Amino acid sequence: MVRHIKFLVLINLIFFGLFNVHALPPVPAACTPSTLNYCCGFGITNVTFNTINNNSTDGAAGYSDFTTIQTSVFEGQTYLLSIQSVASSTQHYAAWIDFNNDGVFNDVTERVFTATSQMNTSGNITIPSGAVLNTDLRMRVAADYDFSSAPTPCTDLDYGQAEDYTVVITSNPNPPVPLFVGIPTTSCSGTVCFNDQSLNVPTAWLWNFGDGNSSTQQNPCYTYAADGVYTVSLTATNVNGSNTDSIVNYITINTAGSVTAPSCSPITNSYCCGYGIYQVVFNTINNSSADAVEGYQDFSCTNSTTLTEGDNVNFSITTGANNSQDSRVWIDFNNDGSFNNTNELVVDAPNTYNPTMNVYIPVGAVLNTPLRIRVSSDVVGSPQSACDANDFGQTEDYGLIILPNTLPPNPSFIGSPLTTCSDSVYFSDLSLNAPTSWLWDFGDGSSSTLRNPAHYYTAAGIYSVTLTVTNAFGQNVSMATNYININCNNTLIPTSGTKTVNLCNGQFYDDGGPSNNYSNNTNGNLVIQPLGASTVSLNFNFLLLDQLNPGDSVFVYDGPSDSSPILAAYFAFSPTIPSPITSSTGSITIKQKTDFMGVDLGFDGSWSCVVVSVPEIKLAEDYFNVFPNPAHQQLFINNDKGIKVEAIDVINMLGETVFTRLNFQDKNSIQLNVGSFTKGFYILKISTKAGVVVKKINIQ
Repeated sequence: MVRHIKFLVLINLIFFGLFNVHALPPVPAACTPSTLNYCCGFGITNVTFNTINNNSTDGAAGYSDFTTIQTSVFEGQTYLLSIQSVASSTQHYAAWIDFNNDGVFNDVTERVFTATSQMNTSGNITIPSGAVLNTDLRMRVAADYDFSSAPTPCTDLDYGQAEDYTVVITSNPNPPVPLFVGIPTTSCSGTVCFNDQSLNVPTAWLWNFGDGNSSTQQNPCYTYAADGVYTVSLTATNVNGSNTDSIVNYITINTAGSVTAPSCSPITNSYCCGYGIYQVVFNTINNSSADAVEGYQDFSCTNSTTLTEGDNVNFSITTGANNSQDSRVWIDFNNDGSFNNTNELVVDAPNTYNPTMNVYIPVGAVLNTPLRIRVSSDVVGSPQSACDANDFGQTEDYGLIILPNTLPPNPSFIGSPLTTCSDSVYFSDLSLNAPTSWLWDFGDGSSSTLRNPAHYYTAAGIYSVTLTVTNAFGQNVSMATNYININCNNTLIPTSGTKTVNLCNGQFYDDGGPSNNYSNNTNGNLVIQPLGASTVSLNFNFLLLDQLNPGDSVFVYDGPSDSSPILAAYFAFSPTIPSPITSSTGSITIKQKTDFMGVDLGFDGSWSCVVVSVPEIKLAEDYFNVFPNPAHQQLFINNDKGIKVEAIDVINMLGETVFTRLNFQDKNSIQLNVGSFTKGFYILKISTKAGVVVKKINIQ
């Protein structure tokens, strides 16, 4: 009988002492977070951890104590925690284990799991050494709405909840399983920090870095002396034995690819809703990454590419399908560690999905040296510099080496518009291999040495355009035959509003054109304003208004609007074909106004002008800084030379003036509101007493 009693006592000691299966409950918690305002399914409906698999009510139940549900784990082992929810929106999640069994959760040393902005979530928890063993310990799991504060151990939850469980940690009887990571695996600084992730609680470590050097620290940071590829091994030991693991060709050292440190590393203030960058493609760079949930990322060492000055290469950013974003790219061409919006902003794509644009590599950048590329993508509407923190999006950095060009230029160009009744065609040089000088032949006897000129054609016709480009290595020529068509033989007066044409010669009609009657209820102006003209003359070839209706009329004004002095007026009872009408200035306006009571054949006529001089049209960037381009809501025109601006016109690709501004209080900084403009390309014409400057702009 005594033996039997002793045996039962021994069994109880083994069962309750060694394995501690619910010998004592966890110590009471110092706090129990409440649910303040349950809503919308937020909270927790299932927790799975080792042998725990518990279904529960969501946040409607508030704080729940499930410490009667427990599991046993080994120190040094890794276990999967899974948390489920029925909420229709994402949540923040956290978990803690009271390792020292004092009833208080330390948010730093006892936090074992964190997840942000997820629907359901899961992740690994590694049980550390040093915890109280063979004792019921409290584990707390919490979840709350994405736009609420992230959970802490004792803070009340807005809409979600906290749940407590029991975990028993036992000593590990196994030798270590060596595991480790190096950060980064490709280093341009030469320094790599190794992080021991071995299982089964090693107590001693021996690292071999692959270059003959070693360390006995658990988590050493090591600086390699020479570029190369290295194999790293770790031997982990405890009282139960030792094991070794090696990773062949694990670390790449490339100090030659080191990029100048940036002046700033923009953070993400509050990740939300899939904002950020998913992929960047630029020449040989093709990098996929998580979105802004990971914040700022520096890929400049591991993802770099090489281009030659004068290259023109596509840059593509994948931003995801949830929301349009403002995306921008800078290249630190002068390698000073900072980025400016004047010379180093190479992509500006506001309010777009997955933008793609060509990036031109200019002459004058620092050569044969790793340069930093900065990519930013954030919520629409916040003007973003390269150093501004992101609201919801993120910033990523990449590397670029620019090689000197050693080839003669390869000429290429475009003109816009190709067919027009405008006085100006705007040419853009797209030549490769870094030309340093340009010679344009516009086909009408005129030429220019500007890189991106605008040209005024004084006569109708079809013109071939030739571009000759030169650099230190040679010269090449490209011709576009019969490229530009200047034709104003079918200019119709609009039924409403104002249409402006700038050619010196052309044919005009009522809104019905050469063969149809004009329309009822019209009130439109045609302004003829040739560049450099001193006078404009009209000749009506035919004029017939509705004979039964005196409400139809044609007016001619001596100037650029119907507020100018009137030169002539014609009504239904004045059918005589008028004599030539000549303005006293370089512009003339024709107004057609009709009522609703009847129509007739209308009129047609022609115009001609006398040109005194045509000022050379120079690049806008010669005198003015126009940004951002593309523009979304605002367009800024900065004039650092103090040149007085007389007028600003915005001209569409049909040659029509769609916006004019004449009065400027500040001659150094002008702001235009372009948010109401139709998306597309326009010509910005800035008129000064010194001449006319032009710039092609993109309004998005």
